[in-house]
Amino acid sequence: MVSNKEKDSELIQVDIKRTDGDIKLYVKTCSKFEDYLKKTRKISKTKNFCNTEQAKEFYDVRLDRLSENAENDSAIRDLISYNRLNFAIFRLKGISKGIELNLNRLISIDDLNVMLRRFILDFKNFYKEYIKGFELSVLISQKDILI
Repeated sequence: MVSNKEKDSELIQVDIKRTDGDIKLYVKTCSKFEDYLKKTRKISKTKNFCNTEQAKEFYDVRLDRLSENAENDSAIRDLISYNRLNFAIFRLKGISKGIELNLNRLISIDDLNVMLRRFILDFKNFYKEYIKGFELSVLISQKDILI
């Protein structure tokens, strides 16, 4: 039997706003997610991810190697590649406090909607696979064993 002992709480917040042609993406995860990444104890630096000071340090664990839900995870690729938001956003140091990024490109509202839905679904699936608490209990009785 698998049961969830975790309280319902906010796991992720994503806001997108466009003003004067600029599109800003704000992403904030729960602290439990960043605590999971901190276990790697390694931080990498990058120069060009999103051209913002907040996006200079990453937890050095490739989430795409752990889960197919994180297949687009690269700190050296653009923020958007293969028509998906880069999963490396979740590896940014400070993500649990919230990070604002500039998308720096023209994107339709429909395309943003599709990318955002995929991004959230990938996060939810990764969270369930690796972070969400659970208990597993197995009981075998004598009558379950055929002799």
